Amino acid sequence: MGVIYVLVGLLGVVAPNGLGLLPLGGFDIFLHLGTGIVRLALGFMGSAPDRAEPARV
Repeated sequence: MGVIYVLVGLLGVVAPNGLGLLPLGGFDIFLHLGTGIVRLALGFMGSAPDRAEPARV
């Protein structure tokens, strides 16, 4: 999800009208970029799940 937010924010920087698809502009651009960066950072900081050892019979 973070990648999508960053892409929408960059789209707002390049084309503030959102190419007619999304109404972007003003504070929305910074909101999307900030949210995307935070979500990407949290996603990369998360821990990997522990692998369970196979059962020994």
